[in-house]
Amino acid sequence: VGACAPVSKRLPILEEALAGAPLDETLGAVVLPAHLRAALSPINDVRGSAEYRLESTLVMLRRGLSEMGAQMRAPMGESR
Repeated sequence: VGACAPVSKRLPILEEALAGAPLDETLGAVVLPAHLRAALSPINDVRGSAEYRLESTLVMLRRGLSEMGAQMRAPMGESR
């Protein structure tokens, strides 16, 4: 994740939570705010508040993982 720390960071607690989760459209629901707060330290600046950056990251991770899970579940050659 970028824009929430001086350099892009992995989210090891989230990675652990995702291990073994069903690979379907519900995958994004695994992401909790606590998964982000444990590893990220966003700042307030003219481009956005720390709170906005965390919320945006939460939404984007949930959407991305849910879309990926849905695509992985779709039959070969069919996209959603």
